Amino acid sequence: MGLIKKRTTLKLGINYFNMHSITFIHEERTWFGWKRKELFERSLPANWNEMDDAFFCLIAKHFFGGAKGDDFVIEWAKLPKKVANGLKRYVVLDIVALISPLFERPVSNTVFINEVKIKQKDKVLLFEKINGSMSDMSFAQFADADAFVRAYSETKDEKNLRGLAAVLYRENSREKYDSRFVEYRIEMMRYANTDELKAIHLNFICLLNWLADTYPLLYTKPSLMNGDEIEFTQEPSSPPDYINLVHKLAGPKLGTVDQVEQMPMGYVFWLLCKKD
Repeated sequence: MGLIKKRTTLKLGINYFNMHSITFIHEERTWFGWKRKELFERSLPANWNEMDDAFFCLIAKHFFGGAKGDDFVIEWAKLPKKVANGLKRYVVLDIVALISPLFERPVSNTVFINEVKIKQKDKVLLFEKINGSMSDMSFAQFADADAFVRAYSETKDEKNLRGLAAVLYRENSREKYDSRFVEYRIEMMRYANTDELKAIHLNFICLLNWLADTYPLLYTKPSLMNGDEIEFTQEPSSPPDYINLVHKLAGPKLGTVDQVEQMPMGYVFWLLCKKD
């Protein structure tokens, strides 16, 4: 039998759900003219609202720190090995080009990572998210999380990634945030999946950009640089002085500093802008 040649091409479109519709067309040919074609249909999110936690984790895993797109496409599309081996470089770049505009400046108030699984010895601990949306977390919790994000941006120390997760997630979803338990949870986060921790960091970057758009009087917009290759670098917005903000609101009407710190973060920012 003649030598078999393989190639995988793309057909792009928009499906019923307004997501990118991608068809992988895999062909095998021989010198004798025999041809076989297989089609593999996949959908790719076109905006933040279409992402689920699995896709968000995949994005953070492959693009956090400048990874190349080949592995992302193969893992996302779950293609048979023979099809993946036939992918040309331009096919990978075409797919990445569809999602890269989302990460020129990621903006979202959505919680993409709903839980963090901690595997330690023979048990699994589940750290539930504190609230349904990022802006519902307490102001004190937000300020502590923000500090870990900025520390990681400066040092790249993974302990700060664990610290961010330790602030945002906990065992009991009804428990109020208490900074005294953060150090304990940081140690527990040693057993968390690093890809999930990176996704949580990216999720918080999305929130900071959302804050810069929603409360421009309090935040300055961050700069964002794209590398020559498939690389996304997120830099947090410049933070306001959280301590002074809390003291500015505290008083007879809203309560003590401690009471203000326990208010939802989004509500505190709204009050500050209304007050100004």
